[in-house]
Amino acid sequence: TPELGRESQHQRRALSHYHTLPVRLQRLLWVLCINGALLALEAILQRLSGTNKLLWIMATRFHSAPELQFGPYAYRSNAASYINLIWPVCLGFWILLRKAAIRRHRAGTRVGGGSYVVLLPCAVVMAAAPIFSVSRGGAAVAILNIGLATVLLFIAARREGALIRASMLSLFVAILGFSAYLGWKQLQERLQNIFVDNMSDRPQIYTNAFPMTRDFPVFGTGPGTFGTIYQLYKQENQVWDAYVHDDFLETRITFGWVGFGAGLLALGLVLLRWFFRSGIPCSWEFVAFAWLALAGCLFHAKFDFPFQIYSILFLFLLFCSTLFCLSRK
Repeated sequence: TPELGRESQHQRRALSHYHTLPVRLQRLLWVLCINGALLALEAILQRLSGTNKLLWIMATRFHSAPELQFGPYAYRSNAASYINLIWPVCLGFWILLRKAAIRRHRAGTRVGGGSYVVLLPCAVVMAAAPIFSVSRGGAAVAILNIGLATVLLFIAARREGALIRASMLSLFVAILGFSAYLGWKQLQERLQNIFVDNMSDRPQIYTNAFPMTRDFPVFGTGPGTFGTIYQLYKQENQVWDAYVHDDFLETRITFGWVGFGAGLLALGLVLLRWFFRSGIPCSWEFVAFAWLALAGCLFHAKFDFPFQIYSILFLFLLFCSTLFCLSRK
């Protein structure tokens, strides 16, 4: 009948409002979130088992001690950077799907039983893993992002009841409690030794690397060449390092100001894209949490080398590409 037809059309229109992301992009985010949670869980179990073999399969040539590894990564900070990139996006994806479920509920369908609830425990495990990894930089980024994510969640839930806000606060308390129970003792020892070990001799690397920026200021030495030319700048009795442990400085050395400036310009376009229309409409919550993930990785890159690891670099570019396609409603 015409009445049923109008009602069905109205319901379809109401349901269409929650499709803020294409189906294929949602599937990709589901894969990343579930895979990241399994990776974090495997890394935690591997550390607890005390094995020095990655994935309980292969021993490493470098960083052979179990406390230096984490999951499939021979360097714990790389594992922490990878996981810190995923869990804020996972949390933002959960908010997106939860609001979609609320809209469906208003359109006549049930809320609270959707598959999106799985994303919360995934985010908890992933947020706790970088702290348990005993990576000082990874733990600092995780704790800082947990605090900022709490603020974003409270802003997103400002129109909801006190019970919902209390539940969100208890979520982050659970994250910190879980991670402190697992690895705070070992992390505390490393934090106390941060000045004793001179930040793992990073200042020495920086002192040797800065002259490269003066010798090759415009176009740099070429991508991936730092490890080769570092031997020409280090002292005879010093270690031949392959990375600067500062991706901003290494980018200036290998790409010069031209390449470094082009990268900053591209990153700025990604961050500003949401404010312009004509893209895929998306709520601000998901975009804000994606920005939070990228900012955490950029902060960690100032003291380590996550962008020299292909898996981290690819994931960072994937999120940048996603954000460049999204815009405000």
